[in-house]
Amino acid sequence: MEDLIYQMLKGKKRSETEHESLIYKASLELSESYDIVFENDRLIPDLNMANRLYDAAVDLLDEVGIFCMETDRVINVNKDELRRSVRNAPLSFNTGTGAETTLLSCRHVLDERIPHIVGGPAGTSISPELFIPVHRSCAKVNMVNAISPGSLSNLDARPYIKDNPLNIFEAQKGVNLVKESCRFEGRSGICCFTPPFVDDVKAAISIANSNFMGAGDLQELFPLPSLKSDFSRLARVVHYRGIGTYYGATTYMILGAMTSAIPEQFTIQIVAEMLKSRFLYSAPLVYIHPSTLKTSASRSIEVLWSIFMAFMSLSRNTNIIHGMTLENSSGPCTESSMYETAVQTIGATVCGADSLCGPVLNKGSAVNHAAGLESLFMGKVAEFSTSLSLEDANYLCLEIFNKYADQKPEPGKSFDECYDVRKIQPTDEYYRIYDTAMRQIYELMGARLDHS
Repeated sequence: MEDLIYQMLKGKKRSETEHESLIYKASLELSESYDIVFENDRLIPDLNMANRLYDAAVDLLDEVGIFCMETDRVINVNKDELRRSVRNAPLSFNTGTGAETTLLSCRHVLDERIPHIVGGPAGTSISPELFIPVHRSCAKVNMVNAISPGSLSNLDARPYIKDNPLNIFEAQKGVNLVKESCRFEGRSGICCFTPPFVDDVKAAISIANSNFMGAGDLQELFPLPSLKSDFSRLARVVHYRGIGTYYGATTYMILGAMTSAIPEQFTIQIVAEMLKSRFLYSAPLVYIHPSTLKTSASRSIEVLWSIFMAFMSLSRNTNIIHGMTLENSSGPCTESSMYETAVQTIGATVCGADSLCGPVLNKGSAVNHAAGLESLFMGKVAEFSTSLSLEDANYLCLEIFNKYADQKPEPGKSFDECYDVRKIQPTDEYYRIYDTAMRQIYELMGARLDHS
């Protein structure tokens, strides 16, 4: 860690624009030299290509390095040190405490075990009056192994000011509300992730103790994309390692952003970002939250292919525990949202993802558009997917994708419209939509088996 910080202070000078241009150029050249080719007739990728992808991502880190935002200097990524960091990644660790203790472990391609299921709004804005009911609906789902909280919507109206003492207060308040939600459902020991609005380093450190987030919880970092970092994230890592708490690193990445115009570049950069989180932050768990600048069928299928390629690459070449935050364009109480969840879950599960989180509905843009039934559906589809072959998974993903690909996203309903808030139970309409979507998946699989 000391050497990394020294390089952030004394390393090679480079402008941010130059750094981004290097990523774009290098990832494009590497996609060609390693023959990484997007296959528009497949979603589940080729195993051999996944291996080549890993080598391309290692080369990208080696060629470009990691850019420090405060100093405009570069951390060199030595391949031997990177490989050593990857080898030292934990094969498993426990989340939660007591009866809620769950082993989060490294899976492989076509693993028969269900991924670790993280339910919750995962950053979606939730109003104060519905904050506890929404999180209770997620804790109520027995398949959920951990909770990823939403953001209190009243915080969104308050301008973010770094080092504002109120940031500490709001972080502690958010944790207490999530913990209270879990206690209501008799799951006081379930693992809770850091609330997503906790970005201030002092606020994050303030809740990393047994009075707020305990040994079974997971502190969360949100690394900068484009192979960048800053001192505040490293400060949090130093603290987390010092007190011996587990933490994860979730990178939000966008296809079509400054450094990634095509899916071949995007998938190389996804793997490189996950390796960066392991190398720079020694993260026991690395997550990706992928998205796209433009919502279209062609762009969506490129994002899906890129994610599945990245997961297969990591699963076949490392023991890094990794996962994704699912993101849907449609909202709660819609079949299209269920189908979006199904495609992401099937592909990620068969390609070896270790953990699935969410799903985030309406791309996180609508207040109170979150519900535990969505997480239950994700868990049930993951369970179903553990019995699939790669070819079956590819067939199902394409068939289900075509059910919503050319439709406009459906906004859906807010939590209080699709749940009985007093009983914390989905409405009959919501249950019917859930059952219809699940039945469609089984029928598609049955039709494939009949014709094989």
